[in-house]
Amino acid sequence: MALHKETLSSYIHLEDARHVLRLYCCALSGRDVSVEALERLVERNIGWSTTQLPTTDGATIYLPSIIDRFATNAENSAFLRVILTCQLGHIEFGGFDFSFTHPSTKFRDLRPELSAARRRPGEKEPAESAAEGVYATDMSRFFRLFPEPRLALDIFTTLENSRIEARIMSEYRGLAPAYRGARSEALGMRPE
Repeated sequence: MALHKETLSSYIHLEDARHVLRLYCCALSGRDVSVEALERLVERNIGWSTTQLPTTDGATIYLPSIIDRFATNAENSAFLRVILTCQLGHIEFGGFDFSFTHPSTKFRDLRPELSAARRRPGEKEPAESAAEGVYATDMSRFFRLFPEPRLALDIFTTLENSRIEARIMSEYRGLAPAYRGARSEALGMRPE
């Protein structure tokens, strides 16, 4: 299925495909998910993305405005479905269900102690402030508890992406060949 109107063009312009992509998300997950260009996320100054890497905030999936990675429209369409489904998987399979204030059920909950230990006497926990451009999500609050927050985030991201990928490959077997192809292509582009 070609997502671009002009069959002679290999690229896909997100704006032209947005409606079809939203229908795809709804059909796959049963959720009404917005699809936006990555530039919109950067404009919001949240700070966790660039204009090249797809991401989601749990309600909106942000994708590159133009998909032109391959020589054919069919290959670009398959790649677009893979990156879209990957981000949708984070929403559909519980990647945004964490609540900082919900007590741990699997391990001793150290969050209250660690939160208090990280603050200076009399200091309150950082709050969200759109005016200051600071957004303290539950996950960012959690990662700030670690001595190396960036390392904790990187480890979590690797494990969470592996979990989501395994669920996608299991739940959506028809997408598996395109997913494996995109994974091989991405690995081939990594530096030694």
